[in-house]
Amino acid sequence: MKSMRKRVVIAALALLSCGGGWFFYGKAVSATEVKDDVVELSSPANPRPVAIEVLGGTETSFGRRYPGVVKADQEAFLAFRVGGPITSLEVQLGDLVSKGQRLAQIDQRDFQDQIKVLEAELSGAMASMENAEQDHHRYRSLLDEKVVAQADYDQIKKNVTMAKAAVQNIKAQLTIARHRLEDTVLKAPFDGIVSVRKVENHEMVSPGQVVMGLLDIATLRVSANVPEGALAKGGLSEGAEVEISFPSMDDFTVKGVLKEWSTSPDSATKTYSVTFTFPAPKDVNVLPGMTAEVLWVEGAKSKPSELTVPLGAVVSGSDGGSYVWVYDPEEGVVRSREVSLGKLQADDRLPVVDGLNSGENLVVAGADFLTEGMAVTPLKR
Repeated sequence: MKSMRKRVVIAALALLSCGGGWFFYGKAVSATEVKDDVVELSSPANPRPVAIEVLGGTETSFGRRYPGVVKADQEAFLAFRVGGPITSLEVQLGDLVSKGQRLAQIDQRDFQDQIKVLEAELSGAMASMENAEQDHHRYRSLLDEKVVAQADYDQIKKNVTMAKAAVQNIKAQLTIARHRLEDTVLKAPFDGIVSVRKVENHEMVSPGQVVMGLLDIATLRVSANVPEGALAKGGLSEGAEVEISFPSMDDFTVKGVLKEWSTSPDSATKTYSVTFTFPAPKDVNVLPGMTAEVLWVEGAKSKPSELTVPLGAVVSGSDGGSYVWVYDPEEGVVRSREVSLGKLQADDRLPVVDGLNSGENLVVAGADFLTEGMAVTPLKR
């Protein structure tokens, strides 16, 4: 009897739990019912960023961005050609210097003494040469009178030649000594800024030991590694203009010109080094070592009044058609648009035959992750 009551109680509890579950399930379903079978997608808190390009009917050029590093147009590591103790260091790190300005000096006493010794030797050699020339004139007269032998005259003539050679030798040594004295003063080879100072005053230096570095930052350069496909599209001519931007400086760009390029690729990356130069901006500190981006136009310009879209902006539909995403600035969302496109051009762009108009906002990056009516954050190229 007790066993039967226990079974009845367990069954009642099971039915009660099932009923409660269906009750809460029904409430959940009724709370999520949609009107007219349409589910409204709410915009996320942080809309997906997409790159936007405004289509235009004017003549435009297209290119790619390549990373690079800013370098000084001229860079020199300076050293003395002679050795000795430094007696004067006249510049500090970061000092601006002019061409020909004295930067440092070595003790000149030994070099000055060497010049004095050679000058004395030169005076003696010149006196010996004058005596030899006088003997030569006397022996010439005696030889004409047949008073001296021909062999004695030849010896006197040889003495004159040797005396002249000795004078020339000492003069050459004296020139070298004076040059060495001049080399005790280190001068700036160009206008620039002191970037390195490796010695201190009174320190002993050796010939060729780097003392300081100098940068010419009046003109700067940026080198970028460009793939062979970009070079094959043209635009590789000295003086071609590019746009250079700096990731650390928003909305700041400068115009650069193509200066030089390598004719053989890097063995590892198979890219070519291309160098662009630009004058240093006056209002912004652009210094060597900063990162930069080069927007280089590769290939021909698009024809006037011809709309083109980048290849990366086109997606294929399930019906085999070509589609693009167009951004609606009023609603802040994207809409898909079927388009008819022409043949791929050299700059990786497709001419628009039908489906787009000038002035529309085309999504050119991130198109594969969009859905109809999705809210996005536009980032213009």
